[in-house]
Amino acid sequence: ISPSGNQTICSGESVTLDAGAGFGTYQWTNNATTQTVTIDTAGTYDVTVTLSGCSGASTNPVTVGVNATPNAAITELSSADGFTILEASPVNATYQWLFQSQPNGPYTLKTNTTQTDTVTCGDVGEYHTVVVTQNGCSDTSAQYTVICIGIHQLATEIKFSMMPNPAND
Repeated sequence: ISPSGNQTICSGESVTLDAGAGFGTYQWTNNATTQTVTIDTAGTYDVTVTLSGCSGASTNPVTVGVNATPNAAITELSSADGFTILEASPVNATYQWLFQSQPNGPYTLKTNTTQTDTVTCGDVGEYHTVVVTQNGCSDTSAQYTVICIGIHQLATEIKFSMMPNPAND
């Protein structure tokens, strides 16, 4: 059987096992009767082949393991003093933070690989995405928009007055 040995896939993926060409019949342990089988569930897979009335079982069954694919997400932990802190989930994974200055623009890979990312706030939108990898399986989060408008950004853009001047209480 090819590929041989233990195979690990991520949930939602599959692996194709091939018993080799040239046999008259094929009988897999999952009841398939073709030369190749596409496997998407965990288990041990073996095949018996027949040619000219003689049959033989493979000597190398393949064990397929399925790892859960993480569900990547971004949440905002806090926003103050011109910074926003974003947190990726799930925990105990590896993280690749991506940044876009336009919603459909090119991605820039950030050097930060921790679970949290500190974003310097500006007066235009920034678009952040994280790729989370856990047990060899990866998922990409939805795009998260960060727009931080605080009084320090607005002070030069707006003018206000109070009436009556002087005011009491």
